[in-house]
Amino acid sequence: MRHVRSTLWLPSLVVTATVLAAACGGGAGSRVVTPAAEPVSGQPQRPTQPTEVPVVDATPPPVPTGVLAGRVLAYATNAPVARARVILSADPTVLPHPRVALTDADGRFRFPDLPATPTYLLTVAKSGYAPRAFGEAPPSVPPSLITLAQDEVREDIVIQLTTEVTISGRVLDEDGTPFSGALVEAMRAIFEGDRRTLVTVAEAVTDDRGDFRLVGLPPGQYYLSASDPAFLDVGDKDGQLFYSPTFYPGVVFPDEAERITLDPGVSTERLEFRLRIIRPSRVLGSISTPPEDGGVAKPLLAAAVIMSPLRNDQFSLFTLTEPEMEPGGGFLFSNVPPGRYRIQARGETEREGVTWFQLFTLPVEGGDVRGVDMVVSRGAVVSGHVEWDSLTGDRPTSLSNIIVRMPMVDGNTFGDAVNGYVGTNDEWSVRGVMAGRHYFRIDDLPEGWHLKRVEYQGADITDQPWTFAYNEVVPDFKVVLTQRETVVRGFVVASERDDVQSYGVVAFPISPVYWRPQSRHIMLTYPDALGRYQFRGLPPGRYHIIATRGIDRSDLGRPEVFTLLSSTPAADHIVTLEEGRPQRFDPRPLTRTPGIGR
Repeated sequence: MRHVRSTLWLPSLVVTATVLAAACGGGAGSRVVTPAAEPVSGQPQRPTQPTEVPVVDATPPPVPTGVLAGRVLAYATNAPVARARVILSADPTVLPHPRVALTDADGRFRFPDLPATPTYLLTVAKSGYAPRAFGEAPPSVPPSLITLAQDEVREDIVIQLTTEVTISGRVLDEDGTPFSGALVEAMRAIFEGDRRTLVTVAEAVTDDRGDFRLVGLPPGQYYLSASDPAFLDVGDKDGQLFYSPTFYPGVVFPDEAERITLDPGVSTERLEFRLRIIRPSRVLGSISTPPEDGGVAKPLLAAAVIMSPLRNDQFSLFTLTEPEMEPGGGFLFSNVPPGRYRIQARGETEREGVTWFQLFTLPVEGGDVRGVDMVVSRGAVVSGHVEWDSLTGDRPTSLSNIIVRMPMVDGNTFGDAVNGYVGTNDEWSVRGVMAGRHYFRIDDLPEGWHLKRVEYQGADITDQPWTFAYNEVVPDFKVVLTQRETVVRGFVVASERDDVQSYGVVAFPISPVYWRPQSRHIMLTYPDALGRYQFRGLPPGRYHIIATRGIDRSDLGRPEVFTLLSSTPAADHIVTLEEGRPQRFDPRPLTRTPGIGR
């Protein structure tokens, strides 16, 4: 599981760069003095030749006159927020130290005498409000860097603050007594590709009664964890050990953690859970190819391996830390908590050849696990061609970026590592597909193009999983791409005191047949600052469109989530989507999300 601790998106990077610059001894105003060489005793010295002294322009550079200014307003009322702390940071080579300004009674701030740079970041903090950076729209949009030209004056910056919500509760030791000094963190899930990473947005330390209170949180979804600081930096004879934090309501794996949804003005109180101290294990093994003629195995030119918790035969969206890999294919996973795991490996024996795969299910029950030796098998080779359903009779002039990929039905993207690129002759080939059930999907299509259907021997298999086996060669799939798309757009209609950008908008079909991982019939998007959203390219059909805080991308393959959402009053309104006929739909958001917990 990858866990990032960062309370802001970018200032931490700026601080790191500053420390590095100081450590390297560089920067403005620094100089290196090299002492003159001492004459060697007993040797005649050559007369010193006069050197030409360079002329130094002592004229100081002009003082920069750039300006960044604006206002800080309360989101609900647009009222000015006085005495808010506005922090301006940038690349330390341009702005060595951040600048701070306090807003006046009208919520105004001003930073004069600024040099030109494209790296300015504005963040705002005020007691009673959730901190926010300019351009940031949790949970989907990171802050925006501001570009300021030489001597430019920009006075149109507006940052709106939402009223904070809090999480409070108590942490107990395993024996049920209050735990003092535990580090408690509120974390938000963000996505890197298709993988979830937890980012810390607030933290607190429990008092002598085990109580904690996390403040300054905007509305949204959070995971809660607690750690014993005594186990943050420990080891044994084989090296450092990283003990997993305990996630609310008292579990080791984030897949099992209960997700907390915070609505405006509604804080969460008295969450209680017990800290678990579980010694991690090490898992050691190797990746190799099977012996061929003469009993010799081909060496691997490249290899990769991941290890993920296995929960109810569903693929985990969290992976463990990256393994240590050896040139010969050996690997080591350190700091593995007890549980059932799925280890997956892939490798290549030749450049641009077929990719090899293997999967291994493994229990870890305490103590190190050795001898996890994985012999990979050659993946299936799948090929076909593309047909174009064009409104004009033409096809795109450039096809080089169009990708045919085959995600696995269970959401496992590791077995979807090999892509097929569409060539100028409309042919494509995927050289290495992991054994199992897969869908066909097309990525990076030109503007206005969408997948219409996938055919094999005349049958439409677009939304049917196809099972591939190792060492299989399957040609002649037909992928049909179309310009005839569905479009639905509208506004999220929230109350004046609500933050529409804290919602996600999900479209899903009324038929439960398509409530499954990798479904083309389910999409999630986020509204802009005005509440506008848009879906393009959903297959024709009848859909629910619901705005809720209680959903993220990890929920899109969970049928139980859509069962809950379809039972809410918001699901009574249904929109019918047809190709070439734009639709308008303005959902009123669910201010209470029904029971979506993980």
